[in-house]
Amino acid sequence: MILSSSLEKRGHFTFTSWVRRRSCTIPGDRVEEADASAWSREKMALYLTFPVTMFWISNQPEYFEEYIVKRKREIYPPEKDEQKRQLQERKETIRLQREKLYMED
Repeated sequence: MILSSSLEKRGHFTFTSWVRRRSCTIPGDRVEEADASAWSREKMALYLTFPVTMFWISNQPEYFEEYIVKRKREIYPPEKDEQKRQLQERKETIRLQREKLYMED
């Protein structure tokens, strides 16, 4: 209690001091209303600060740039010329087969 009362004297706000004030005040007293509004402001500040901070962090490219580049290379490896050539040949054969099929009809 000595520590919390000395903190209160210096303007610090502790949870135990808030509980003690809430339990010792008379309903309708201005101190109770001030404590409740102070707690509401603190909650509101937390509710607003957290998502804004997360949004700011998630929009910092330097935090994620290395990971994104590495992951993209894993998912989409660079194409090799041989694979590209084989794909083009296969497309051409399929096109010719379809063309032949349509010409027969």
